[in-house]
Amino acid sequence: MSLEGGFYWDWQAWRGDSGIKQLSLEARGLWFEMLGLMRNVDKYGVLVGWNGERLSISALAKLVHSDECKVRKCIEELEWHSIFSRTEEGTIYCRRMIREKEDKRGTNTTLNKIIDYGTKIKAPQSLCRRFYDYYNKMDWHNKAGREIDWRETLRQWFAKSQEPTKPSEINSCYSPPVEFEDSVRDATMVLNHARRESTAVLTVALATYSKETIMKCLEAIKDKELTDRVSKIYVDRNNA
Repeated sequence: MSLEGGFYWDWQAWRGDSGIKQLSLEARGLWFEMLGLMRNVDKYGVLVGWNGERLSISALAKLVHSDECKVRKCIEELEWHSIFSRTEEGTIYCRRMIREKEDKRGTNTTLNKIIDYGTKIKAPQSLCRRFYDYYNKMDWHNKAGREIDWRETLRQWFAKSQEPTKPSEINSCYSPPVEFEDSVRDATMVLNHARRESTAVLTVALATYSKETIMKCLEAIKDKELTDRVSKIYVDRNNA
């Protein structure tokens, strides 16, 4: 799905880009239009239509309300200055948008990157390490199986850790925020996700929730294979 909401435009990077500086006004304007088109499609950062197919020159010309010959000339100019890249099939894509998408979704996220961002928002390294360990095991998905925006999620973790500690939440700063508290509902969501994913997700679930909660969830789910997997892990732990 396309990324939602508004977006930050880095004017300094735009005006300072050596390739952009060499473009004619027409080519620069077309590239700006193309960036908008590549942001509002399912294949974020790739120049495709609503059907997911590569946009032809004529289709692009119609979308930007311009002449096909002018658009073709501008595309040639953009390509000459290496403003964009192409896939093996020849589809145009924006390198920076692809990098930003991968970074936002956690694909290329490292512990150092999280700690660096944590420093900016004044989050302690201990929280950043817990955050990285938790979501790295979850393959950068939340318990409902949806991909996370790791920066936004880290801000939420930090904000939650700053809240006054309640008697029922002793040491909450050293465990996942209240979002991940020991509830049958949330644990059931994670276990259902674990049925489709690797054992890493299941391992995180068993580390997050109590055995009593896990067993209640398994009774509700009624999945013998999953129950056997959980039982084996508990037996292995007891024998360790």
